[in-house]
Amino acid sequence: MALADRIETDLRMAIKQREAGRARLLVLRQIKSAAKYEEVRLGRPLAEDEWLAVLGREVRQREEVRPDLVRSGREDVVAKLDEELRLVREYLPAQLSQEQLQAEVARAAAEMGASSKADLGRMMGVLVPRLRGQVDGSVLRQAVERQLGN
Repeated sequence: MALADRIETDLRMAIKQREAGRARLLVLRQIKSAAKYEEVRLGRPLAEDEWLAVLGREVRQREEVRPDLVRSGREDVVAKLDEELRLVREYLPAQLSQEQLQAEVARAAAEMGASSKADLGRMMGVLVPRLRGQVDGSVLRQAVERQLGN
């Protein structure tokens, strides 16, 4: 089932079930709204990788706010935010382990013949679409830099 269809189906089920706490309903509506905004901006329906980008942005936005909330001592809001993060991550593909990531980076370096820091941009250009949704961009960049630094 396509990601868009899965989200739409889950949203309808959450509405029908009138879920207690309504956390899932709220998160699904936020995802749907962000996707609709992106569709209007692009002027066309989103492709699967664009849906993954929307979900990645939703995760990133929540992760950026979390440290400030923890510092301010807002445990109630942090718990709510953690629940939202868990719900959004349900729709992302499984995250790569560090070993799997290093193997993908090494394979891409071998395919491209990349050996120096000058090849960083080319490698990122190949790996970002290939691993979209499976690894955070900053983590990917660090792995590529480690590979090219050897």
